[in-house]
Amino acid sequence: LATAEAASGNIDAAGKRLDDLLKAQPDHGPALLLQARLTAGRGDTVAALAQVEALLAKQADNADAWQFKGDLLMRAKAGEKPATDKAIAAYEEAVKRRPDALGAHSALVTLAMAANDPALAAKRWEPMKKVAPRHPQTMFLDAVLSEQRGDLKHAREVSQELLRVTPGNPQLLVLAGQVEARLNALAQAETYFGKAVQLMPKAVQPRLQLAQLQLKGGQADKALGTLAPLLDDAN
Repeated sequence: LATAEAASGNIDAAGKRLDDLLKAQPDHGPALLLQARLTAGRGDTVAALAQVEALLAKQADNADAWQFKGDLLMRAKAGEKPATDKAIAAYEEAVKRRPDALGAHSALVTLAMAANDPALAAKRWEPMKKVAPRHPQTMFLDAVLSEQRGDLKHAREVSQELLRVTPGNPQLLVLAGQVEARLNALAQAETYFGKAVQLMPKAVQPRLQLAQLQLKGGQADKALGTLAPLLDDAN
């Protein structure tokens, strides 16, 4: 019930239900983890991290807690190497304790890509493929890694398959646009970037990529219209 209250935005009601549950069962793992999530949702990342640490001291095999610890570390010190290293260690603990912890797998792959280490990213993706080869997140990262290493045919095949299932996913549309642009299918790439801009009007990357294609196609006025919101924000 506390989870349902939190999901519907009734944070105070969720907190009261949690308090009642934890009075009766002070070591209830899911409740303690939800308590930390609620604390983080209120903006107190440091306190949430302390709550997760306390939970892990009691339940070291709680994969969800390890994964959330990684998320909190990335949020607390965004981009700082010591925090990133600790987050990686937390995500690794999560997948060690539960091999199908896809969120932790995905974070490990994404962090390797952010560090510009495609070989490590591919290595970290393999266990994800083993436990959930047809999961959309596994397939999405497969398409991203394929595009990065230049296997555009495979990247196109996977992204197209995913688009048939989730045609309104903006990140997937951006990826598909990048693949089509590299394959010189510029009209299709423009369509994908255009849809991504509609879904994420404040996002910079798809607007820039769409405008670049429009300029390449001799549509300078259209490109200026695409970039106008960014220029307005800058002013």
